[in-house]
Amino acid sequence: QVIRGENLVSNVTKLSEIRSSPSPIQSVDIKNVVSKTVEKIKNLFEHRKIIVQIPSQKFLVKANDLLQNAIENILFNAIMHNKNETIEISIQALRYKINQTPYIKIEFSDNGVGIPDTRKQEIFITREEEESKFRTGLGLSLIKKIIEYYEGKIWVEDRIKGDHSKGSNFIILIPEA
Repeated sequence: QVIRGENLVSNVTKLSEIRSSPSPIQSVDIKNVVSKTVEKIKNLFEHRKIIVQIPSQKFLVKANDLLQNAIENILFNAIMHNKNETIEISIQALRYKINQTPYIKIEFSDNGVGIPDTRKQEIFITREEEESKFRTGLGLSLIKKIIEYYEGKIWVEDRIKGDHSKGSNFIILIPEA
């Protein structure tokens, strides 16, 4: 509960920063940000057995310091919503194009409880936009706002197509720098 509380306070602060004065966009190395964030999350959850595979290749994206917070929230959710003895998270990055626009596609696959199809869209909705009485917290709506600030996209799929109970695959597209 303490970890969740600290995460909520951090998310409220970051949401306020996005709305008022976010730091400027610059070239950010995905591999470096992911490595630092994974280390931080593993220290936070040192009592859990967590195996994380990270990208081996360096990719530069148009982002800022808020990217670490977005990745932190994805990893935080992957751990908090995982009942397995060993938490497995695979992070992959690759080049991707949409209409000749170059992006870096980052996928976060986990072996957690997954997200039913009926909830996949609403998990990114903020409380102000929410019509449903179900909430997952600020984390995912914050991630969406950060990624959209970069002119990117985010969505979630089943880790194993057609079976949400086998885990989630969060996909982020961020413009390549």
